[in-house]
Amino acid sequence: MVSGAGDDQEPLPRRTQRTRLDTGRAVPGARHVTADIDRLRAQVAQAGRALAASGLVLGVAGNVSARAGELVAVTPTGARLSRLIADEIVVVDLDGEPVDAPFAPTSELPFHLAIYRHFDAAAVVHTHPPMATAVACVADELPCFHYSLLTLGGNVRVARYATFGTADLAASVVEALEGRTAALLASHGAVTYADSLQAAIDATELLEWACTVYVHARACGTPRVLDEDERRAVAEALSAYGYGAAGSPEIG
Repeated sequence: MVSGAGDDQEPLPRRTQRTRLDTGRAVPGARHVTADIDRLRAQVAQAGRALAASGLVLGVAGNVSARAGELVAVTPTGARLSRLIADEIVVVDLDGEPVDAPFAPTSELPFHLAIYRHFDAAAVVHTHPPMATAVACVADELPCFHYSLLTLGGNVRVARYATFGTADLAASVVEALEGRTAALLASHGAVTYADSLQAAIDATELLEWACTVYVHARACGTPRVLDEDERRAVAEALSAYGYGAAGSPEIG
């Protein structure tokens, strides 16, 4: 069962008017949920558990979604990702209308949907990892000080601060993600997208690692930033060797 902020809290109330779609059967007034969506729900739940196990999310902080066509499977609000199961995952359309909603969707649904509308994304991961969040609290961007950041598009922008769950935050996130597959959220956390859930998780892990290295480097001195020629050479090497996440924006 999905729980709230503490183990001693009452379970979240289920929607009183739930539209439940059985695989392979159309229900009047609702969209048809296919076996692919059911598999996607299982994958979203598994991704949430994996993020929790790796320490990238804590408690009820963070959310995950994945898209199949015009349907999006997303974690519910107040969910402890460490204990998610497929039946707790919410399915909505690209307008945010519930299709199969045992719970209310995450409050960050607006920026998940905005990312799907603006970019060629199949999965979105939002976390509050310690080092990435620390950098997001003090910096305007994470500079491209290490060549691996080119797989995310280069320097990682910090989206201007806006209240969680708002259209203003969604617009800020989309702006920060232009030409990138990762962004930091000012005084908030991090977000990545990719063409698969695993690739989005990998991008989140890379971003947290890079922020950790950057914080340590800043403690030692001023990190060097790759110049245009160095970035171009890395882009050529990545292309030649086939490194980098599939679906990442063009590097360089």
